Amino acid sequence: MNSTVAETEKNRYLPAIALVAAVLGFLFDYLFFEKIPGISVVLYVGLILAGVFGLAAYFKRNIGLSILWLVAPLLFFASMVFVRASYELVFFNILACIYLLLLIAKTIFAENLKSYGLANYIKTIFAPFRFLRKFISSAADLAALGGNLQKHNKRSQVIKGIVLAIPVLLIFIILFASADLVFQKLITEFVSINLEPDTPFRIILSAAIAAGLMGAYSFIFLGDDNRKRLYWPEKETAPRTVGTVEITVFLGLISALFLIFILIQLSYLFGGGQNITELGFTYSEYARRGFFELIVVAAFSFLIILAADKYTERKNNGHSIFFKTASLLLSVEVIVIMASALKRLSLYEQAYGFTTDRLYSHIIIFFIAAIFALLVYKIFKNEAENKLAARIFVLAILFFAFVNLMNPEDFIARKNIARFKETGKIDTAYLGQLSPDAAPEMLKILDWPGPVRYDESNNDLKKRISDLLYSQRKDLESKTFTNWQSLNLARTKARDLLKNIPSPDTSAY
Repeated sequence: MNSTVAETEKNRYLPAIALVAAVLGFLFDYLFFEKIPGISVVLYVGLILAGVFGLAAYFKRNIGLSILWLVAPLLFFASMVFVRASYELVFFNILACIYLLLLIAKTIFAENLKSYGLANYIKTIFAPFRFLRKFISSAADLAALGGNLQKHNKRSQVIKGIVLAIPVLLIFIILFASADLVFQKLITEFVSINLEPDTPFRIILSAAIAAGLMGAYSFIFLGDDNRKRLYWPEKETAPRTVGTVEITVFLGLISALFLIFILIQLSYLFGGGQNITELGFTYSEYARRGFFELIVVAAFSFLIILAADKYTERKNNGHSIFFKTASLLLSVEVIVIMASALKRLSLYEQAYGFTTDRLYSHIIIFFIAAIFALLVYKIFKNEAENKLAARIFVLAILFFAFVNLMNPEDFIARKNIARFKETGKIDTAYLGQLSPDAAPEMLKILDWPGPVRYDESNNDLKKRISDLLYSQRKDLESKTFTNWQSLNLARTKARDLLKNIPSPDTSAY
């Protein structure tokens, strides 16, 4: 089907799209307003997908089975919001769902995901701007349908008039009710509407969600006249003006600098704390500094090698052995530098314990190393960029799925407790900030005899842990977490485990 849709088809498509979007806008308010994300996320994602497949069936558009490999991770990450309670993990799972929905919207009919390069994956985050433009044009087309009313019978005209009037009437009713208490009382008694102060905001938010979904559905089913121009597809015949000698020297000089840095790391970081303290630095100070700078170095190096691969002259069999060697050497050096960053993290954890930020940093390092391995494979195999982009996309999904399955905050609590058994040191204030995912591990402290700390008795430590768990239990029993839209397995399990935790006044410790 062409990217543009005939006017007769628009007249049939737009009312159905607007109705589905309006219903989803209303359900967004019902599922999410003043509620903690939980089972509501997987339900809402399922409803959005149901809208896509339902409209496709209504419009008799065939959806290929290939789109299911995007739907599968989408439903997985949505369901993990129901399973995990970690605030960071919930946030990133929701972002992953939004990104995958955008990718589905772009590729379900009009574009081929297999042809995507890295730039196309990045540009996907700007798809909502396309939806906004499509909403404006679709809303104008929907309004213009009123000009064709005379072509239909009077019953159809009456129905369309009512549909067009409903949202306007609701807005005026709300305004009048806010302005006049008598009118508000009469309306409230008549339709039992609870006009709270936040009602206008909720209506605006629901309308904004409906507008965004209407733009997205219109983008999917009605196409985009400027889609090819807006997404700037890459040209297969992009000119390569850099010679092999020049780029090999360029990469060689960078490798030389990296080698000097690595030698310093081997001497001071891996050589032991004495080498560092002799220069006037503490071990923890040296370990803390430079981690994020090294991550930037790795990202910049990736872009350099990728650009060199793209714009360097090639022969029939691909790059020369000199270019491949230089790229491999630089990639290996980056991986060694990442090992240095990993060592810095380990040193910091030995001194101060485990946190979510440090755990995620570990995972990012392994992810970067895997990306460089894929890049080197692409260069040696002389493959197209879209294959590298697809592998990185799949790798990102697998890594993030692994993070969800490992249950980060449970892992962090377990590691900190193991460190406590070895050193007698534990940061109870940080443990108290963890989500209910960590509650089962924190409970073990109350039953474990453990070593006596230098600055407090075991009972003092257990009382602080007990008080933190009691505070968490009271939060979980509050109305915020007990509505069905916020249902979450981790919170439900923690609430059950903590039901016997005594209050601070009656604590046995």
